[in-house]
Amino acid sequence: MCPPIAGPLSLDEAIARALKYNLDRRVKMMEEALALNQLDTATWDMLPRFMAQAGYSRRNKDLITNSVDSVTGQPSLSHPYISSDSAHATFDLGLTWNLLDFGLSYIAAKQQADRVLIAC
Repeated sequence: MCPPIAGPLSLDEAIARALKYNLDRRVKMMEEALALNQLDTATWDMLPRFMAQAGYSRRNKDLITNSVDSVTGQPSLSHPYISSDSAHATFDLGLTWNLLDFGLSYIAAKQQADRVLIAC
């Protein structure tokens, strides 16, 4: 807290008091804002993680596969077939959620909530 004013105040003293005592208030406000933002981040860490991957593959020749005759068991050379294109794209989307990570994130969020209460 700032001490009470005992007598007349000059402009320089008023500016010095304003800077000195309002600076503490501003620092306290910034600490509260930072603690709240960290609480939001800690809360978001409890959600599953979204992962995306993409790829592209190309080869200069087609992949040709020969089949086996089901009756004789001999390779059938008369009708080979192309089993996949020479160029293809791959895409993978997924969610991962680890119970251990959730538990640790939950505890961290609770601790951050306590820090917010301390900052306020």
